[in-house]
Amino acid sequence: MKVLVTTTSFQDTPGRHQKLLYSQGFEIDTMRGPLLEAELLPIIQNYDAVICGDDEYSEGVIKKGVEGSLKFISKYGVGLDRIDLDAAKKFGVPVTNCPAVNQVSVSEHVLALLLTFERNIHLQHNSVQQGSWKRLVGNEIQGQTIGIIGLGSVGKELAIKASALGMKVLGFDLKKDKKIIAIYEYKG
Repeated sequence: MKVLVTTTSFQDTPGRHQKLLYSQGFEIDTMRGPLLEAELLPIIQNYDAVICGDDEYSEGVIKKGVEGSLKFISKYGVGLDRIDLDAAKKFGVPVTNCPAVNQVSVSEHVLALLLTFERNIHLQHNSVQQGSWKRLVGNEIQGQTIGIIGLGSVGKELAIKASALGMKVLGFDLKKDKKIIAIYEYKG
């Protein structure tokens, strides 16, 4: 079994996932993604399986892959928007993803950005880099309201963290999750 790994987050984060993959006895090649269709077309037929990130798996790439050895595509992450799922189905290539693989890190990143901008950390950093010490006052987030559109794994994780920091949480999702509504419902 020959496997192509292009997801940089899989490659750059040591852990059990890497140990498990490398202990299977597969022949593994790595490339730094995301790869475009033009980069995948010359090589995809050489692989039985792919662990990808945001690579461009068009119908042409999938067709070329199954003309060779391609049997499986796995997305290391959640979003499958860069994989032509209709083409994968048409050519009999199963596609999987890894729900919740990054919900904590993404929600933490959102909070880091929120704190960076509310506390003017980015502006203060730029000021110090220019040799000055201009004190900039920021805003507290406690007591502020955050609106979260999309309460999937990341949205729910962000709601939990924002609430723990004393923020009022408003959320919207097309699907109503009664469990999350009960937690954050206004008790005014």
